[in-house]
Amino acid sequence: MRWRRTCRGAAFVICFSALCEVRGAAQSDDPWTEIGYMNFRGAAKQFARALKGAAPGSPAGIEAKLGLALCLQHRQPDVQSDKQRAARLYDELIKETHGNPLQPVVLLLRARMADQIDFYGDKPDPTVARGLYDQLIRAWPRSPLIHRAALYRAQLAVFTMTPEGARRGIRELSDWLAKYPDNPLAYLQWTLIALTYMEPLKEPAKAVEAFRRAERVGLPAYSQRDAFYWRVANLAQMAGDRTTAVEYFRRIITEVQRSSFAYEAQERIRELGETPPPLSDPFAGKASDNGLQGEGGHER
Repeated sequence: MRWRRTCRGAAFVICFSALCEVRGAAQSDDPWTEIGYMNFRGAAKQFARALKGAAPGSPAGIEAKLGLALCLQHRQPDVQSDKQRAARLYDELIKETHGNPLQPVVLLLRARMADQIDFYGDKPDPTVARGLYDQLIRAWPRSPLIHRAALYRAQLAVFTMTPEGARRGIRELSDWLAKYPDNPLAYLQWTLIALTYMEPLKEPAKAVEAFRRAERVGLPAYSQRDAFYWRVANLAQMAGDRTTAVEYFRRIITEVQRSSFAYEAQERIRELGETPPPLSDPFAGKASDNGLQGEGGHER
């Protein structure tokens, strides 16, 4: 569920960014500015007024309808009538934006509504979601959103948590990465493959291989490297790959200063019959900043 919530938020940010690129920067009195502040209720009122005054199918009408749908989809609390109206507006927009560069954004947002649980009692519709992801990829092959659509499409299969669904998701992502090895979501795609090999397939050796491929793509700046190394090391140990396990346990100690995993990593290296590197203190030899020492290291 945490992965689902994270992806829902990411989809909004990515779609909002793509939308801003298409329509240009928002002005101070623009309802899109309010969306940027997450003021969905205030923006919805402005979009609703604009929609009433716009000609059906006109650029102004399409923009107002998209803004209103976005507000209804994301404003809280999650009310069934809001979400169902948003879905209807997106369905209208998919038809109205044929050939329009806004359509990939609309397709992705509507697919996410079908993909997710949006209100109490709602049920995902993976068939509708997959069809929309396929439509985006097929109709807009040059859109940067196709890589996100490919990721979410594979998740539909993986989140069945069946062996068949898991292998389908892995196959789809593997084929995608073979075609687009350097796409901007390659790290997340390799990570999903690795997580799928962990659960439900329980194949730690293949999970290690996929995590290492993700690492070669490049760990994101926000990633917790020692936690990543710890996971890979433990999976490698589970798979009986002693060399890789020792390598990643060592990297926790040598590459991440003051890691909370460092002491345990030393112990695990010893259990594997190797001598661990010593723990290092990045503050060793530096003057204390606690006020107990003055210049030259003398006590005050």
